[in-house]
Amino acid sequence: MRPIFRLFCALGLGLGVSGAAHADLPDLRGQTLFLSGTVLASGTVLTFDLSSIYPNGEDIPPDNPIALAFAATGPSDDSALTATISLPPFPPPAGTTYPTCPNPILTLNGSFNRATGVFTMTGKLPGASVIDFGVEDLGPPFGVRRTLVQTKNLVINLNGTGAIGSDGVFAIKQPGVDDFTFDINNSFGSNGTPRAALQDPNLCGFGGTVATVQKPKIQFSDWTGRQAQVSGQVMLEGRSGATTIQPIAFTFRPAVGLPFTINRTLGSDGTFLLPNIPAGVYTLHIKGAQWLAANASVDTTKGDLGGLLVGLIGGDANNDNSVDNVDLSILALAYAASTGDSNFDARADFNGDGSVDNLDLSILANNYALDGDN
Repeated sequence: MRPIFRLFCALGLGLGVSGAAHADLPDLRGQTLFLSGTVLASGTVLTFDLSSIYPNGEDIPPDNPIALAFAATGPSDDSALTATISLPPFPPPAGTTYPTCPNPILTLNGSFNRATGVFTMTGKLPGASVIDFGVEDLGPPFGVRRTLVQTKNLVINLNGTGAIGSDGVFAIKQPGVDDFTFDINNSFGSNGTPRAALQDPNLCGFGGTVATVQKPKIQFSDWTGRQAQVSGQVMLEGRSGATTIQPIAFTFRPAVGLPFTINRTLGSDGTFLLPNIPAGVYTLHIKGAQWLAANASVDTTKGDLGGLLVGLIGGDANNDNSVDNVDLSILALAYAASTGDSNFDARADFNGDGSVDNLDLSILANNYALDGDN
């Protein structure tokens, strides 16, 4: 994505929302919703005609969303909400060492009716704001430059409806197109506003080659705001295919606050998806009934976390997170039995093939005296 256009991606933040209302919606206080969608832009910056270069707009994907963080204070009915939208800094290109410059944070005020789902917030960033859109090689005649954009009195409005979908995931959706506003003033500075600057990639201050954005129009379409989700794969020792379909307990332990557990059944390839995870840093404790627990570090402060890969060790027949004599006794009583036999005990069938035999004994023996993560 060209850095000039990144202006329009980051500024097209909060606009109208619409969707089906739903009763008994969650309390938004203290939550962070992550916004993804499509930014549409038109206007001319230097030699760039945005409407022709990006006729279909640019996506803001769930793995690089915009954070909408609500304060934990306010009435319990969400009738007075305060939130912040942080314009995200753009990291330098891979393999480079250019600094990342901070971007402004905008405060919003509004309300959320948890009975009807009606959601409305507004905020204004008074005066001039300089936003960094990162470093990129623009080609001749500019070469490698940092792009910064200056606006005046940026106003963001969010108006719409939240709902809980059939999958149980709460989201605020906007299936349409909305505009947002800022001042256009030819006397602002020497080049008017909004204006863009191309400068030394090692600097953050506004300067260098400056040009006015002509006929700017910025819209945000079809956006969704929701909490983060965590996805990945759990590899169960001795299991593959259909035998991998197992219930697993995922316990999120925050550094501050109470833990919570989500129970999910793995897919046939061990995959899982955990929605509605509050923004935070966690130790994720993962436990299956016949496997030792394993811990993983999880950070959902920046949106979705995908690709988590965890392996669980087998042999824990009594599900106490240790492989010991108790598990060996359970296996011994069921040894040589198959499904349908009176002494068959599925807890000792670690590989899920319907019989308790040397394969299961091998798993237990290899892991004997091991404990899972606490």
